[in-house]
Amino acid sequence: MTGPAFYPAQGYTRTQLGTYLSSFTLSAAPGTLYEYSNTGFGLLALALGDRAGLAPYSALLSAQLTGPLGMSDTGLNEAPFTNGIATRLAQGYR
Repeated sequence: MTGPAFYPAQGYTRTQLGTYLSSFTLSAAPGTLYEYSNTGFGLLALALGDRAGLAPYSALLSAQLTGPLGMSDTGLNEAPFTNGIATRLAQGYR
């Protein structure tokens, strides 16, 4: 993934994901080991968005969760969201 550090999956396509997954090998049998996976979370987000007919996942998140709850300052690191709140974000530091 070559996107910015805060959103490395920016521009990563389904075709690229499919290519990656076609050669991926699990390190343990399913159900025997828990391990966090950004790829797994991304794949889940694609499946949920597709199933709901609200892709990308950010549309599903907004329509089903953050919108109804009035959470207008909660969203994903995507330009339409971050551009709208950029002037209100705290200054980062090291």
